Amino acid sequence: MDHPVNARVPANFRPLHIPDLKFEEHILFGPNSYLASSGFRCISRKHVFLLVIFIFISSPALSSDFTMVFDSSEKEGAVLVMPDGALSQDLLFHRKTLAKYISANARMWYEYIVKCGLTIHDGDLHVICGVDKATSWAIATFNTDDEELPTQLKFVADDQPGASESRAYRWEILGRGYGRVGPRQDEMVDLEATGRSRNQCLFVRTVQTAIWQ
Repeated sequence: MDHPVNARVPANFRPLHIPDLKFEEHILFGPNSYLASSGFRCISRKHVFLLVIFIFISSPALSSDFTMVFDSSEKEGAVLVMPDGALSQDLLFHRKTLAKYISANARMWYEYIVKCGLTIHDGDLHVICGVDKATSWAIATFNTDDEELPTQLKFVADDQPGASESRAYRWEILGRGYGRVGPRQDEMVDLEATGRSRNQCLFVRTVQTAIWQ
């Protein structure tokens, strides 16, 4: 059965309809916040303002570069930077309705997953009831066996002159590390939303399902 939101669902799949669906929302992290594994520390956080003058534009443009520098005392670790912060959303007042829906349908979901040839154990299936979303993110990881080899992760946010909502992010890494930033431009081309959309999911909260109680 094809469903407009959930592809490849069971033939008797019925979505959960909740009238007057409400969410509890709050700002979880402010701009330029970060989460890091044990041993990480932010050793530098600063703005660098640059005056950029274009040849064919009479008025100068002000560009602001924001940087955060991290190091760690551990052999491995990870850090997540949220340049624009993050918003938390949780389903409100409907937990009993959701529990009844799961109880009535969980066995069908598990049977369908097995029918698709996938391996699943009781308790593996979760229903999302809350999310933390952001407009942008940057994550970096490192792993080293040499305690003497320094590891330093530098996150850089470049404000693009002349574009009020355009920022370019990058990692500069010293040592054995790897960094990614998002969203990529090609991931956004099919979206109709303008400006910076808060559509990047960082974390989810779930209700665990089980057919054997």
